[in-house]
Amino acid sequence: MSTPLTAAGYVWDLLLVLVRKELKLRYRGTSLGILWSLGNPIALAVVLHVAFRRVLDVDIDRYAAFILSALFPWQWFSNSITEGSKSFLENGDLIKKLPFPRIAIPAAVVAGDLVHFVITLPVLALVLVWESGTPPPVGWASGVPLLVALQASLTLGAVVIVASAHTLFRDIGQLTRVALLLLFYVTPILFPASMLPPDLRWLLVANPLAPIISCWRHLVMKGSPGPLLPAAVVWTLLVSVTAAAVYRSIRPRLAELV
Repeated sequence: MSTPLTAAGYVWDLLLVLVRKELKLRYRGTSLGILWSLGNPIALAVVLHVAFRRVLDVDIDRYAAFILSALFPWQWFSNSITEGSKSFLENGDLIKKLPFPRIAIPAAVVAGDLVHFVITLPVLALVLVWESGTPPPVGWASGVPLLVALQASLTLGAVVIVASAHTLFRDIGQLTRVALLLLFYVTPILFPASMLPPDLRWLLVANPLAPIISCWRHLVMKGSPGPLLPAAVVWTLLVSVTAAAVYRSIRPRLAELV
């Protein structure tokens, strides 16, 4: 008879195996491997830097750190949703043949992108030093683990909801791409939250991703998660509870649906 400790060890080992598989498949045959995870956000940051600072002459202090502090966590969320939305369907054979906690499949996708995100943190620290001449704030020591835990929970919940819906409606994959594009532009990534007019400030708490992105930027630029941390916690709890309910409803039929 397995004990809770043994079961937890089994789930952890399974998660590690699935994460390794995700990373190997994603970078199979490439020469730089996981370092490619830095390519897209850095290239986009360079383009935005030229467009906004050199062409439009936008006056934002430490613009590279400003942009990357939001782009890196956005990349984690966006990539997890894109890959995770089809995770149940792509692992249909595994779900049908082996008994194991199915939640480990989307969790492995989120954990794999967490590895990518952790790699970006030293880059972000170097950019901050380059632009300001000072090391990252001391608040990073407590703020980074807190925000990582919140975003991991929020992202996993969102992935579980989307992946579960995808087993019922095959159009979810296409709708997800459109939704992510819209979400990118209504989240304070390209612009500071302070630019929103007073009558639109409610978007900062109505958008589930805006609080956590704002917290990352506030932590990087000012050394603390900032005033939207409570909103980020509330959204994380709401999404996690919703995901748990969705997963419980679909779990008995998952093998049939995939």
